[in-house]
Amino acid sequence: MGSKTSKTVKSIKNEKSDDDKYKDTHIIFRFVYWAIVFIVLGMLVTGLYYTLKSDFGQCSSHDVRCY
Repeated sequence: MGSKTSKTVKSIKNEKSDDDKYKDTHIIFRFVYWAIVFIVLGMLVTGLYYTLKSDFGQCSSHDVRCY
């Protein structure tokens, strides 16, 4: 009886709980979320850079304001 009980306890410990199963997907979603946040921030900073660059008189061929 003791060995049977220890086997079931070991098998229960080896099985993943519901929380452990969802931790893997949470890590992926966190990575995707922060990747999107940094991409959007990068796009905003890039847009501000080129907007301010044209505002201070450094025109390129793509600037509409300089024609």
